[in-house]
Amino acid sequence: MFCTPQHYPSAKVIVPVAKIRNYLLKPGSKHYHEFIDVGYTPSKHVRLFKDIETEFDIDKASEYRQLPTGIQGFSVYMMLGVTKQRQFITCWKIVPYDNRPQFVTAYRIGKRGDTHV
Repeated sequence: MFCTPQHYPSAKVIVPVAKIRNYLLKPGSKHYHEFIDVGYTPSKHVRLFKDIETEFDIDKASEYRQLPTGIQGFSVYMMLGVTKQRQFITCWKIVPYDNRPQFVTAYRIGKRGDTHV
């Protein structure tokens, strides 16, 4: 298993710590309130990682696409939340140096499929 201090330890997926701590749960960031609204907090960033890891299912991958870098990307919809569950879309890519998908981002999905800001 490839594991560095820059990534949460997981045999299933690669999730950079900075993606959770310095983006999703950083006050003022684009999707911060979407995660705070369902009970995640910056001090409990490992909980968000664990929930993403637990909910990840490659069999539920959809929206496959070729990224500008030539790397394959895809999405996985999942229910996330501590105080209440809401549907989020998570985006992933396949990196050439590892067979585990690497997390790119996540955000809420509105009732009509649009992002919920």
